Amino acid sequence: MVALMMGGNMSAEAQTSSSIVGRWREAEQAAVRKGMQTIGTIDIVACAGGYCGVTVSADGACGTVVLKLAVNPQWQGKTPNGEAWQNFPGILNWRGKDAPVHATWREASFSFTASEPGMHPLSRRSIPLYIGRYTREGPSRCDAPGVS
Repeated sequence: MVALMMGGNMSAEAQTSSSIVGRWREAEQAAVRKGMQTIGTIDIVACAGGYCGVTVSADGACGTVVLKLAVNPQWQGKTPNGEAWQNFPGILNWRGKDAPVHATWREASFSFTASEPGMHPLSRRSIPLYIGRYTREGPSRCDAPGVS
C-alpha cells in the first residue's frame, strides 16, 4: 500500500499471486489477432494513481511505460472458487496513440484490450488497437519512476 501511494516499485516479497504487480509474458496470439503488434513481456508496477506497465525487451532490459491503470475498489472481488479478480480502466500509449483500456486480472492471468474510438462522432463502434493476454512470469524487476 505504501509503495502504491509513494509511486515506487513493490518489493519482491509483496508481489504474490494476490496482486497484479509482477512480470507478465504475452501468450501466443490467437488467429483472430494475427497481424497485430505484440508487446511481449511487461512489468506491472505500482506508480502514482495506480499501476504502470513497463515494456521488457527480450534481453530483460526495462523499456518505457506504455500502460497506466487506475484502481477502482468497486471493481474487485473473488470468484465463487475463491480466486481474486480486479478490473481496471486505463490508457495504453501504443504506436503514438493514447487509447482507452479495459484490463482484467485474475491471480495467474492478466489481459487487456485497447480500442480506438470510431471516427464518426455518432459511432459507437470501436476499432481494436491492441488485444493482449498474459501469464505471470514472476516478480517485476523494472520501475516506473516519475510517472504521474
